[in-house]
Amino acid sequence: MRKKILIISISLFFLAGAAYGIKNFFLDKQGGKLEVTNKEKDREETKENSSFSVLVEGDVKSAAFNRDKDVIFYYNKNNFLSLSLEGLYKKNAGSYPLKKPEEIEWSFNRNKVMVKQDNRISAFKLFDNESTELKKGIREAVWNTFGDGIIYHYADKAGQVSEIDISSTNGENWKKIIDTPFENVELKLRPGNKEVLYYPSGQNSNDTENGVYLVDLVEKEREKIFDLKKNFSCQWSPEGEYLLISFQQADKAELGYLDIESGEYYSLAFPTVAEKCVWGDKGEFVYCGLITGFSEDVNLIENWKEERFFSNDTFWRIDTEAGKKDRLTDLQKEKNSVDAVNLLFNEKQGKLYFIDRKSGNLMSAEVDIKEK
Repeated sequence: MRKKILIISISLFFLAGAAYGIKNFFLDKQGGKLEVTNKEKDREETKENSSFSVLVEGDVKSAAFNRDKDVIFYYNKNNFLSLSLEGLYKKNAGSYPLKKPEEIEWSFNRNKVMVKQDNRISAFKLFDNESTELKKGIREAVWNTFGDGIIYHYADKAGQVSEIDISSTNGENWKKIIDTPFENVELKLRPGNKEVLYYPSGQNSNDTENGVYLVDLVEKEREKIFDLKKNFSCQWSPEGEYLLISFQQADKAELGYLDIESGEYYSLAFPTVAEKCVWGDKGEFVYCGLITGFSEDVNLIENWKEERFFSNDTFWRIDTEAGKKDRLTDLQKEKNSVDAVNLLFNEKQGKLYFIDRKSGNLMSAEVDIKEK
């Protein structure tokens, strides 16, 4: 059982935020040509003024670590690429001139991706330029860690069929898992388990009578684990023990986590969204960007997601058990502001990696993670 949040830590957190002028809280080796890029000079020029460094400029999509966390994979300018953590060594992992990729889902071994665009989903095998378009009617899909296949939501145009299934990428070895009444869903495979989480998205996402469900892919049974909230988002911890959750509560954002074994929800009293957070390796800490620099609005999360405004983030580390919060970057000392999403954290490097929504750049931030 995790400890409840300490009142004193919450008070200290808000006092620290006020002191710093935050007026409003809300809320690898695989093939490919090697390219050496030299950005050391640029980084040295900005190092004194900012803890942020630009690794890749312009319209980067969906970054992900490899399994050893010593290489970053990403999509940029019609290419899937890999990059060293310092941003110096780049390899081409596959060239695909995609029109406008909306979502990119990396496989566990980072040798395949699924891309959603124009209401269709295609699977790409990296390094050898092979692709497969998934069958019509598949609206959402994730890679199945426990086999060379996918878990997906299929719905027909007539609205007569809506179900979650598994199959090989080419459609073979198909099995139905469960029916669902939802027209569109979000899918998130639970790490280390043969279970997938799903909840309604799109036009259903504001219907608070709907729920968040966990489905056993073997027993084909589902369990409601949380009531669906407005602007709900979530993210699994590395071992699948906890589910980080954010949603809109009144006129602000609520961030907390669900203990899957006990079923208890713990508020972290930190007003941001799950898209701006990343779990530490052991699930003891969460690293988040705090949304700042906005005017008050009851639809703040929705406005942020639709890019009606950009945040000026500060980064924090949150102890999920004790509730202690430590500031990792100082907004007042930063020369440039960022609106971070797709966060990755490397404890050995002492760095956060992320995509800045304002510029589309892939960036890193040096953070002080020494015990405070």
